[in-house]
Amino acid sequence: MIDASKQTVPNYDMIGGNGNSYGPVSADQIRRWISEKRANAGTHIRLSGLVEWGPISSFSEFDSSFPELHPTQESELTEDVEAEIPPPATPASLPFTVGGCLGGGRDLLNRNFMPIAGGCLAVWMVNMALNFIPLLGGFAVLFLIGPLYGALFRMVLDRKRGLETTFFQAWSGLQTQVPTLIVAGALGAILTALGYLLLVPGLYLTIAWSFGFLFIIDQKTDAWTGLENSRRTITASFQGVALLLIICFMPLLIVSLYGGIQLAGEVMKIINTGPITTETLKLLANKIGPMALIIEVVRLLVMPLATCVIVEAYERLIGSPSRTIE
Repeated sequence: MIDASKQTVPNYDMIGGNGNSYGPVSADQIRRWISEKRANAGTHIRLSGLVEWGPISSFSEFDSSFPELHPTQESELTEDVEAEIPPPATPASLPFTVGGCLGGGRDLLNRNFMPIAGGCLAVWMVNMALNFIPLLGGFAVLFLIGPLYGALFRMVLDRKRGLETTFFQAWSGLQTQVPTLIVAGALGAILTALGYLLLVPGLYLTIAWSFGFLFIIDQKTDAWTGLENSRRTITASFQGVALLLIICFMPLLIVSLYGGIQLAGEVMKIINTGPITTETLKLLANKIGPMALIIEVVRLLVMPLATCVIVEAYERLIGSPSRTIE
């Protein structure tokens, strides 16, 4: 039996079902993972800072989490008995369903509303500020979109896995991944924009590359591999993921469609009233401005839940950095 009494407030590291080490976390967090079926008696943990790993069942402080195990028999677990214990449950063991992802994303947001909403607000404010800079702002957004969303997804993914990462910790932790995220963000934005010239390819890439940043930050891929892994994974469950994203972004889609119709109507009025002048363009800009602001506010409102749902879907479809994408 491993004794945790040497630490006043012991913290632990845990090896997840995907082979990754998570921690340091508190004993309460370990118990929470057990109750969520993300860890079991055979999951290996250790006291943070020590070398020795052991199954949770060998730590007496977690006896109450496994009433089916007799306390006096825990130290006598053999390799044969331990082999019969099923592997730790991971998010990837949960089935991918639209309802399950919506529910899981909602629960994730409810548990972490302030940090996730704050991270979304930070990303949104940077984008809005840069868009007010003529010409150069658009280029800056193109290069920053990857790192910004990479940090946001890193924070939400960590919180899904039980870590208390903040947005700024996630941002500072990107380190060597920043160039990869810049390339992925710019490449994805440019190719998707070109795809929208033919409509269908643009819609497909918007959906299929939804996991791109997640693959890069979680599996340390290069830019194109991350986008391609995302495309292959989502294509295999395309209808479900597409429906999921449509539900999440429905308010934004409705407002954007309404704004597009309004804009088309104003353009037709200008064309029908005679030659286009500087004055008519100013009038058009004055009408576009308020609608564009409304669209961006709605985008901010849907971002927290949509981000959580995308992370939930990723965990259910992938959830393991070691999984091979075929």
